[in-house]
Amino acid sequence: MTDDLALARRLADLADPISMRYFRSDALGAETKADGSIVTAADKEIERVLRAELASAAPADRVIGEEYGSDADDTGAIGSRYWIIDPIDGTAHFASGKSAWSTLIGLRVGETVTVGLASAPALDKRWWASEEGAWVAPNGGSAVRLGVTDVDGLAEVRMGMWPVGKRLNESQRRVWEALSERVATVRPTADEGGSLREATGNVHGGLMVAEGLLDAYVLLGGGPWDHAAIVPIVTGAGGRFSDLEGGTRVDTGAGVYTNGKVHDEVLRVIAAAL
Repeated sequence: MTDDLALARRLADLADPISMRYFRSDALGAETKADGSIVTAADKEIERVLRAELASAAPADRVIGEEYGSDADDTGAIGSRYWIIDPIDGTAHFASGKSAWSTLIGLRVGETVTVGLASAPALDKRWWASEEGAWVAPNGGSAVRLGVTDVDGLAEVRMGMWPVGKRLNESQRRVWEALSERVATVRPTADEGGSLREATGNVHGGLMVAEGLLDAYVLLGGGPWDHAAIVPIVTGAGGRFSDLEGGTRVDTGAGVYTNGKVHDEVLRVIAAAL
């Protein structure tokens, strides 16, 4: 295990008991942020604790978190190493007592995210990746190496997408409709609710690609904390990540996760729709 992965695991070990202490409790302190998303006392406490641990364990590294932003004046001018944290990905689920949420921790070195970890203590499950590969295990259980599917034709693809329905803006709707017409299935359907999380109980569509449960997942909006931890897990499982134009930065908002074999086809459909 690399030192960086060991530190990511230590951060997750700090986060999990905090999130579980708040989960399904009366002390959530849920609030609505300016962008309409939910934040809880757990989100804030986890990020504060992880920032403090990183300041002690890796003082030269920078941090970007969903709740407290970047500790550098300009994220484009940040140092060569920075940790990207989503203290609770899926806060709406967390706040409503549903189990499909996780803490996401990624380390970007230069232009590459080298370590990723997603911990879902309410599901007793953890995913991680480094240069040694990508793995999944129940917390404390035996690890199983992750691997993507071999599907190589768009017409056979099982795809996840988010957002759907009324949450889509005009350009996102065009992408959603164009892809829906070309693939075998799309989750969620109109009958399953507003997110893949609701439709499947899984914490992130990218992780479903890494586990071979989906062939592709398109997240049409999000921050770097929504992508960073997931990217090395998907690529370590043999898959591919890019933004909608094929670039590999995690801070452009949207992300496309695939088994690699259908990636270019997915990007061509997206480009034609935009």
